[in-house]
Amino acid sequence: MVNFNFIELAHKYTEQSHHISKVTKIKVDEANIKASFTATFKLNFPSAIVDNETELGVRREEDVKFEFCEKFPSKEPFITLRKDFPRYFEHINPNSKVVNPCIYEGNLSELLQQPKFFDEILDQMAFWLDKTVTNRLFDKSQGWEPMRSDNSDGDIEFPISFVEKVLANGIETSTVTYWIIDEKNNYFYVRKNDELQKVNNVNISYLIPFMSEQIADRYYPNNISTYRDLVDFCKKIHITNLDEDLTKNYKLLENISYVFVSLFVRRPAKIIGTNLDYEIMNFAINVKTLEKTRNGKKIQHGTKVYTLSSKESPSKELFSKFSGLSKKTTNKDMVITQIGCGSLGSKIILHLARTGLTDNINLIDKGFFSAHNYARHGLSNANFIYGKKSLLLHNSLKEMGLKNIKYSDKDIKDLEQALHENQILIDSTADISVRNFLINDNIKSEVIYTVLHQLGTIGLVFIEAKNRGVRVDDIMVEFYYLCFFNDELSKLIRTNNVKYEAIGQGCGSLTTIVSDATISLQAASMANIIQNRLEFGSKDFGELNIGQIQNNINISWQNLEVFPPVILKEDTYNMQVRVSSRVIDMIKEESKKHLPNETGGILIGHISLVNRTFTIVDFIDAPEDSKRSSSYFELGTIGLKDKIESYEIKTNGLLTYIGTWHSHPLGGGPSGTDKRMKEKLMKDRENCPSVCLIYSSGNFLTF
Repeated sequence: MVNFNFIELAHKYTEQSHHISKVTKIKVDEANIKASFTATFKLNFPSAIVDNETELGVRREEDVKFEFCEKFPSKEPFITLRKDFPRYFEHINPNSKVVNPCIYEGNLSELLQQPKFFDEILDQMAFWLDKTVTNRLFDKSQGWEPMRSDNSDGDIEFPISFVEKVLANGIETSTVTYWIIDEKNNYFYVRKNDELQKVNNVNISYLIPFMSEQIADRYYPNNISTYRDLVDFCKKIHITNLDEDLTKNYKLLENISYVFVSLFVRRPAKIIGTNLDYEIMNFAINVKTLEKTRNGKKIQHGTKVYTLSSKESPSKELFSKFSGLSKKTTNKDMVITQIGCGSLGSKIILHLARTGLTDNINLIDKGFFSAHNYARHGLSNANFIYGKKSLLLHNSLKEMGLKNIKYSDKDIKDLEQALHENQILIDSTADISVRNFLINDNIKSEVIYTVLHQLGTIGLVFIEAKNRGVRVDDIMVEFYYLCFFNDELSKLIRTNNVKYEAIGQGCGSLTTIVSDATISLQAASMANIIQNRLEFGSKDFGELNIGQIQNNINISWQNLEVFPPVILKEDTYNMQVRVSSRVIDMIKEESKKHLPNETGGILIGHISLVNRTFTIVDFIDAPEDSKRSSSYFELGTIGLKDKIESYEIKTNGLLTYIGTWHSHPLGGGPSGTDKRMKEKLMKDRENCPSVCLIYSSGNFLTF
């Protein structure tokens, strides 16, 4: 039921408006769900116009009908002009049955909520009508309104790169695929596609662009229905070669049913909602029956022509427009290799792909997509179960319009040669063997490591430094060091939330039991962190990012910088020693404190036999029973065992006692005593690889 009180109030406002000469009574339909009245507006004619109608057919007084629904005043009235009101103006909404003016840039319903109530709409309507008197509806500051088509016979989709190519290089015929969705009414869907495939119900044709020879500053509505109409219209907008060119290319048209043309019409201002001053108009021309001529064939003037709406194809250019990507800083040749396309990896790479950063994406995962993957995977519509995850994700990204997507269903450890220097490798496998493989010095590409812990409530993102100056293993051991001081993180590496969940009979999946929403929350944040790195480039330090979900809702991130380690060689075991820059500074300070005597301590770190590295992140000060002189240092033992055990307990053995260090204020390498002490150290450690450092005259030595 209509709200008659508000409609009467609107009627009263209209009667009292100085824009109005008369207004009809309110009419309510029998069902009491619609009401209307018509008001006659007095238009401001300049003195130069003596007649009661302008050259374009606008009258001194124009009737405007206001139609109200049950939701008024929450919803605006529907406004129409007389049926024969001239349609040569901008800002008339597409409608083949009535003339519905677009009188306000925003939402008319919002105007009704203003203090002036219905007067706001009456003022806007009067302003619009007065502009039509002198044909001044076009406002250059707002931009050019695209040609109005009261009927659309379909859509044509092409990427922005195609538009840029046409504008830069001129006319170039392209191949397109198209579907006729509604055979009875010939409703088309056309796609510009560089990778065409002949499949069921898909047709192949040509798209031919034409460009206006000069600026077309006159607005014409689209009333094109035949080829003759199209040719005449083209001449008005300064495209004079359409008929001639299509006739020359009649052989191109002989074996197709429809040819598609796009008109690139240069306008005096940018098209509303774009950065282009070219308006694009699209048409489908029926070329099933060509007329024979002396020199060949041509399109008959009475041939049916269909109007098609423009749609931009999905592409990285389109995505970057909506993601706010900084084009100035982004590397256009960037290649992202996503290793692991499971629940976490699929979501991360989909987020990154949608930013428009790059369409050079490699996907690596040898696993199959099984039914249970639907519970948390980034793909919600895998085409077939038991397809490889990398292939299915590849297909999805290709459907998004990204061009250079490649995939591999091989083990990453068999693909070392494919990991080129200019890539960014994102490891989301949670596989320690993969992490260790990527530490290989032969791999020059920087690595970003992502993983979830504690039922997905804690997420880690490790980002390597420029040129791998800080590697993932350096950052991982720094994380262990952080766990020693943080009880909550310590708990993380001392518990195991991996659970074997049975799927059907006789098979299962080793995975963390966690909801899709939790993974999505972490993956979105991780993607933002990674996007920042990809958008603005490498840094001179590594990054350790820890994301913690609290109350199952909020996520907070802690970011720590990890500076390049000092790298030494350990000859006894042919291993690399990577000493945290923090430890280097601590050793220098401790040595200075005890000058002129020697001093030393216990080295705390992590040993990786697979990677053949000692990574040192801390040391324990020399116990109180240690002995120091200018040429001798003997490490004491009081309290040492408890301190070492504290590291091992809090880090689950990931950090431990891996050797000793001492200073040589007078310079020189290892003494005979030093070598004997190392032999004793190795015996005490049951021949487990151990490292001994000497800080001598500003240099660090191993022995």
